[in-house]
Amino acid sequence: ALGKTKNALPDLNSVLEIRPDFTQAKTKRGDLYIKQGEYDKAAVDFEKDAEKRQLIQQLKEEDRAYHAAMYKQNGHKEAINHLTILLESSPWSVQYLEARAECYEHRGMYDDAILDLRPTTKLVNDNTKAWQKISLLHYYQGEIERSLETIRECLILDQDHKPCKDHYKKVKKLNKYLTQANDYSQAGKWNDAFEALDSAEGANKDDIHETKTEIWQMRCRGRAELREAEHI
Repeated sequence: ALGKTKNALPDLNSVLEIRPDFTQAKTKRGDLYIKQGEYDKAAVDFEKDAEKRQLIQQLKEEDRAYHAAMYKQNGHKEAINHLTILLESSPWSVQYLEARAECYEHRGMYDDAILDLRPTTKLVNDNTKAWQKISLLHYYQGEIERSLETIRECLILDQDHKPCKDHYKKVKKLNKYLTQANDYSQAGKWNDAFEALDSAEGANKDDIHETKTEIWQMRCRGRAELREAEHI
């Protein structure tokens, strides 16, 4: 649907250049502008549609309220409420999706932030910024494998993207040690697993709490299993 929309707008512009009075095309374009959050452009197309102009006015008021909330101390929750109303009418607005994702991130709601950023990877061509941010949000939650998968998407778009390359190297190394530790633990090779966990601890450069917890839990499980084995 997003792809079709991207292609539809230039087609409608071409039609309206030839036939400026083609009401059906103007209505379709106006609706697309609303979905994209481009209210001033939509207002021009709906200059004779009182109902749509009223909707645009309401959306502009919500936009002002969202911006006002962002100036308040701890206003992220209020901003999210306004942005949610805006996104109901403008689900393809990259600006609103990114803004709500940022608010979610401030509130520690990383999964919600990721859900808002994912559509922007389709709405904006070569959106390395979004893939990098999605990867970091997975990383902050200790989701190292998913962080690695998503940073690869950034490098597919631009293999020379330095921040993505740096993050890729870091998570690749960390993921390697965690995978090794997990594989060794599954095989009952706890001495090898402990070595891999030591390496993972060293590779956890940003001291991610969830990753530290994962390492600690695996160590505890290993020690418990080794103690059990001694008593058999």
